[in-house]
Amino acid sequence: MALALLCATAPAVAYAHNPRVLMVRPRTDVRVDIQVAIFDFEAATGNVVSLIGGGDYAVSRRVTIGGQLPFHVINTDQDGGWAGIGDLSQYVSYQLVANDDLWVAARVALEVPLGDEERALGSGHVDLGTGFALEYHTSAWVVTAAAGYSHTIGDRHYDLIMREKERLLESLH
Repeated sequence: MALALLCATAPAVAYAHNPRVLMVRPRTDVRVDIQVAIFDFEAATGNVVSLIGGGDYAVSRRVTIGGQLPFHVINTDQDGGWAGIGDLSQYVSYQLVANDDLWVAARVALEVPLGDEERALGSGHVDLGTGFALEYHTSAWVVTAAAGYSHTIGDRHYDLIMREKERLLESLH
């Protein structure tokens, strides 16, 4: 289980649970995002470059459906690099409030494990999520805020494997 909260001054998009996008206004679009992350763990250091393709379709003035699929390129100092698709996210957003200054939307999301969890390309489990987002317009700013909840369904197979490997290594010392 995870709980995420974000308040920021930003354009019309608020992120409720990375990398899922919680759209405030219904719209139809296609997008490609690029994300870069640098990591430094005990076991490995390196970077991840993600190319995330996605889109939204405004079914009506209040309902939007959408999805996104990432392609990750992972480079580590210890193991070289590898690449592949990540987990598929799908969502439905419903416009609760829409007026000149304030927009409020609710969303339900599903993440399906497609990426290889042993190569850190995917989570290896299904996630269900829900959230709310708002967009408030002032004369000079657009303020967005979002709150979301994500729940994992099933066990985290890869996490269990890693714990078992650590237990075995400790027993050898």
